[in-house]
Amino acid sequence: MSQNVISCKRNLLSESLKAGLFSFIICTFLVLLLALIVKLTQMSSNALPIINQVIKGVSVIAGTIIGIRGSKGLYKGALGAILFVIFTTIIFALLGGKFDWKQIGLDVIMCVLLGGVVGAIRSNKTSKE
Repeated sequence: MSQNVISCKRNLLSESLKAGLFSFIICTFLVLLLALIVKLTQMSSNALPIINQVIKGVSVIAGTIIGIRGSKGLYKGALGAILFVIFTTIIFALLGGKFDWKQIGLDVIMCVLLGGVVGAIRSNKTSKE
């Protein structure tokens, strides 16, 4: 393998990992903020699943924007989103949550679509600058 191919793969993996980690950090902060809001108010528990999905979406969008530069944004964004779902699922399992495979599947689809689209837009935008 040539050095250029190895460098390109390393770049794809490192930027995807960065995007996934930034998404995870943002999501963690927003979930803690939501927990504080729920504790201080009498928010209906019916709204929490919807708010959680919005938090995940916002986190993937922000993490992708922060973590991705250069070409192959679609791949980097989608891979970053998959890593984000893996990170959140592992942490949720460690905290004693139960697995809802339907929810995990929905998270994967939503996050991969958002990460891929935002990554492609980000990649296209940075290539024009």
